[in-house]
Amino acid sequence: MFYHRRAGPYLTVGITIVIVLLVAEFSFDRWSERIAHGPAIRALALSFNTGLVFGLEKLINREVAFTHVPDSMLELQSMWLLCMLGIAALALLDFFLNIRCVRIFPVNVLMPLVVGFSTAIRVFQSLFVLQEFKYADSMSTLLSL
Repeated sequence: MFYHRRAGPYLTVGITIVIVLLVAEFSFDRWSERIAHGPAIRALALSFNTGLVFGLEKLINREVAFTHVPDSMLELQSMWLLCMLGIAALALLDFFLNIRCVRIFPVNVLMPLVVGFSTAIRVFQSLFVLQEFKYADSMSTLLSL
């Protein structure tokens, strides 16, 4: 299905984590009083979720480069069309999460967290999911990171 064989399972696990964190975010008001550091945990979870959604969007965007472009948009079984719908859905979710982050917490707190998490997630994807450094020696891999 996907060009990179690890992309499908990674997307499945990633989307599951996104859904779990979204449920936790929307039920925050119920559980925040019972936890000592509730707002800090919420900030970390929300920024991690935003970074993960951005990383999943980039992964699907990368997979589009290896899919066959359909001759007609009427080919509903086209992997290309599914990737485009996935990118659009994740882009809207990313926008929603960014707006939610800014509404709840100060920008100078969350933006460094979101950028840090998204960068770490994309490096993980590059190394383990896409295996971009598969044929590089250890020193070259280390220097490029």
